[in-house]
Amino acid sequence: MSVEHEKEVGSTQAVQQQVKTPDESISQMKDSDIKWRAKYKMTREELETVKLQSEQQAKELHERVNLTLKEKQVAESKFVDAKLESLAISAGITDVDLVKLIDKTNVKLNEAGEIIGLTEAVQAFKQAKPNFFGAEKKISSSSNAATITESTTKQVRAMDMSKEEYEARKRKLMSGGGL
Repeated sequence: MSVEHEKEVGSTQAVQQQVKTPDESISQMKDSDIKWRAKYKMTREELETVKLQSEQQAKELHERVNLTLKEKQVAESKFVDAKLESLAISAGITDVDLVKLIDKTNVKLNEAGEIIGLTEAVQAFKQAKPNFFGAEKKISSSSNAATITESTTKQVRAMDMSKEEYEARKRKLMSGGGL
C-alpha cells in the first residue's frame, strides 16, 4: 500500500468513527431532551412556589396595612373625642355625657395633626342647647384666672418667638397676668 492510500483509509475510518449511527444520535438527543425537560419542570415548579409565596406575602402585607389604617382611625377618633370633651368642659357643659350629642361631621384632623372645626362644633351645640351649659370653666382656681378660650389654649413655642415677644410674655406671666 502506498502512503497516500493509507492516509485515505485512516481518514475514512476517522470520519466513520465521528459519524454516529442514527440510533446513537437519537439516543443522545433523547437523553439531552429528558435532561432539559426535567430542568424546565424543576424551574417551573420553583417559579410557581415563588409566585405563591409572593402572593401570600402581598396578602399579609395588605392585611397589615388595613389593620394599621383602622388602628390609626381609632386613635385619631379618640384624640378628637378627648379634645372635644376638653373644649366642651371648658365651655361649661353641665354633663360630660352630653358631649356625645355634639355634631362632629365638620370636625376633621388635618395632616399636621391639628383639629379643624372643633371650636365651631362646640359653639354651635352651645347655641342650639344653651340649657346644657353653665358658666365657662377657668384655667386655674385663682380668682384672677382667665377663662379658657381658643386664644389661651393655642400652644406657642418659645423657640418660635422673637426675643422681644418672649421677654414681654415672660414679664406678663411673672406679674400674674397669664399668657
